[in-house]
Amino acid sequence: VYGSRGQQRTVALSLKLAEVRMMRQRTGQAPILLLDDVLSELDRRRSQFLLNTIVNSEQVLITTTDITQRKEAEEALRRAKDELEQRVTRRTQELLASNQRLELEVCERRRIEEELRASERLLEQRVDERTRELATLLEISNTAALSKELEPLLHAILELLGTVVDYRG
Repeated sequence: VYGSRGQQRTVALSLKLAEVRMMRQRTGQAPILLLDDVLSELDRRRSQFLLNTIVNSEQVLITTTDITQRKEAEEALRRAKDELEQRVTRRTQELLASNQRLELEVCERRRIEEELRASERLLEQRVDERTRELATLLEISNTAALSKELEPLLHAILELLGTVVDYRG
């Protein structure tokens, strides 16, 4: 790459940061970013940009020979730590809230399942009662039908008996 040392260093750092981002996307884990005396060859604006960029990195190790750059790097790392702690706190709160919602949902499902089981038992009782009632109605219907069929025969027997036995006293 043709350019000044600072420009070459900027390109190399850009590639390194892109590599870190790609590794995080592919593996789901943040790699350790090692930067050895990178700030000494960057101007203040690029140094500040680099420090602000690595603030979101989870694991960074920077070495420097300039105390000012060291303080800037320490400040960037402190901001990164604070940001990470805030993200952990937010995520923990989100997970706790999700867990509470899931526990409520489980309790609600159990309550509904018990209501369904009770409803099924009641339905089974009612079906059994209706089945017995239908069986009784069927017996009555059969008896009534049998009575209708026997009625002419019973009449004939009564007439025959009436001729044999005098009912007038």
